[in-house]
Amino acid sequence: MKKDNDQNPSEEGLTEDKLQKNKEKIEVGEIHTIPARFHSGAAKPSGKTKKNLPLIIIGAVAMVLVLGVVAAFMFQKIMGNDSSNTTVENQNQVVANGNINTGNQNANVNLNENINSLPNLNSDLNTNANQNDNANLNTNAGITLNTNTTIIDSRDSDRDSLTDAEEDAFGTNPNKPDTDSDGYSDGIEVGSGYNPAGSGRIEDMTTVGEFENQDYNYAILYPLSWIAQATDQTNKEVLFTSTLAEFVEVLVANNLSSLTAGEWYLTQYPELNSETITTFSTWNGEEGVIGVDTKTVYLATDDFIYIITYNFGTRAEASFRKAFEMMYKSFVITESGDTNSNLNQNTNTNTNLNQNSNINSNSNTNTNTNTNTNSDQKTNTNTNSKI
Repeated sequence: MKKDNDQNPSEEGLTEDKLQKNKEKIEVGEIHTIPARFHSGAAKPSGKTKKNLPLIIIGAVAMVLVLGVVAAFMFQKIMGNDSSNTTVENQNQVVANGNINTGNQNANVNLNENINSLPNLNSDLNTNANQNDNANLNTNAGITLNTNTTIIDSRDSDRDSLTDAEEDAFGTNPNKPDTDSDGYSDGIEVGSGYNPAGSGRIEDMTTVGEFENQDYNYAILYPLSWIAQATDQTNKEVLFTSTLAEFVEVLVANNLSSLTAGEWYLTQYPELNSETITTFSTWNGEEGVIGVDTKTVYLATDDFIYIITYNFGTRAEASFRKAFEMMYKSFVITESGDTNSNLNQNTNTNTNLNQNSNINSNSNTNTNTNTNTNSDQKTNTNTNSKI
């Protein structure tokens, strides 16, 4: 094998000659390119290069695949970052929702505090005290503070001061102002206590009845077509209800200080005075007071206050104001002795029945009963029960 510095003599001489000729040509000013055989890379590919071509192609394809994988990885990473950002935003929204819920929870706590204050409503139980007579009196009297006294009466065809509904209740002619032709209108006769359909007093009419309350010593007239009924067994409150559902109420309260009707009324409403109240007299001479609203009147005895009220509810017109006037003017306070007499008879009867079983001892008891006053009645009854 020849060394690299060894050269072929023939080739060396040839080369030098050509270079000398080229030099001369260059000196003359001509320009020539290097022969093609002296160009680098101009040599024809060897057979070995052809054999390596498939490997080169495979390598290029592999490189493309690697670059594609890298690009896909980078794309997924970028998209992954966007998704994570969106997730963070959703998480932030969840936190915001949590804050809203926290606010609602605080509001619920406040509501619970309000509910805790509800036990104060137990104080309302004290309103049961309104069942006392005095509380009821204040309620009824409170109605009289309404100074609007304008009341419109229902239809009165013959303009005799009796509405058509009252004409029907009393049995008079709704188209004739003076049913009995005695020179007095039907309304005047009813308000004065006379029979508008004939002679005599109004209590003589077949359409008028009397209600007597023996427990509280009074009697009152009312149209018989109405229903008279106590609200409970005490008989302290009695309602007289018309066919139109309008009613008159009689309520009894204790008169602890034995005041007159006027004195009692002024104690309930001290802003009034004796000069501003309206008084009236019943047909029997009892003195009473008409309330400011003209729908309530008051009468009194040493023991009781009688409150008589006309109620026509939510109706725009009143149908029985003249009947109400007849009722409170007919009010009569009965003697308490009458009721006590009946009670004594019952007591004596019971005593006599007991005497049949106990001869001597009951005889002594009867003697005591006859000598004691009526107020000792309960004591005598207890004595008999022990014997």
